[in-house]
Amino acid sequence: MLLRGFAAFSQSRGRFSFKRGKSGFAAFSQSRGRFAFKRGKSGFAAFSQSRGRFAFKRGKSGFAAFSQSRGSEQTLKKTVQNADKTEALPTKIRLPLIIAPLTPQRSLGLTMTDQPTLYWYMSYWWEGDLEFSLNEFGASEPIIEYTVQRNDCNKHPIQDDLICQLRLADSDVRLKPNKDYEWFVFIVMDPEQRTSDWLASAFLHYTKPSTRLTSRLEQTPLSQRYQVYKENGFWYDALDNLGVQIEKQPNNNALRKKLKVLIEQEKMLNVAEFLEEGCEECYHEIDID
Repeated sequence: MLLRGFAAFSQSRGRFSFKRGKSGFAAFSQSRGRFAFKRGKSGFAAFSQSRGRFAFKRGKSGFAAFSQSRGSEQTLKKTVQNADKTEALPTKIRLPLIIAPLTPQRSLGLTMTDQPTLYWYMSYWWEGDLEFSLNEFGASEPIIEYTVQRNDCNKHPIQDDLICQLRLADSDVRLKPNKDYEWFVFIVMDPEQRTSDWLASAFLHYTKPSTRLTSRLEQTPLSQRYQVYKENGFWYDALDNLGVQIEKQPNNNALRKKLKVLIEQEKMLNVAEFLEEGCEECYHEIDID
């Protein structure tokens, strides 16, 4: 199911609210004009701050790439300078070059469960905490805001591939049928200056399966259900079916190969390549002396 209309986003009191418009493109703007997000005719997304501090882009490969400039670096230096002088402080900070929500690049991501598991890839482990936010279009407040700690990702063997996950089933949050949602993953540089955040986001839509599809799934072995999910457009369920299998069989290279192929088919080519070959220096290093 393709997204109808466009999503326009405005910040209010430090949170996000969502509105639907008439155009075929998406516009994201903060009420005070600090930064903007646009999806142009090319189908790619560009995220830029009005004062040029940093940029977020979705390129042809379908993943999120971050280019850092003076604002984020200054924020990191300021944070270190304000830290306890008795602590041994690092001289460099490493940030992932890309954070990629594992989601379809050509359509709105569908799920048939009201508590799906959401996955994202990072090219390098950020040593600090991440922030997660889930928003329903038209709502003035996030449905859930959650701090994702490194240990949360370490709980699952799939993290060996730099893939992290968040299970809505671990919370009391349930999606509403036939509603559009957007979820965000943030690297927070400075809690008091959120315009220096690095972020990635993806769309999510919950719809109940037909009786026919439910019957077909029941007749399909659990190990093969990801194919049925994928054929019917339920990307999040296909991904989670493979993810759960990998958790149970972390040394099964055939399953990891299937995961790479699934990601590759959704045009996340760089992520698929990194999963297969690895990436030793996929980070942006910032001096904070």
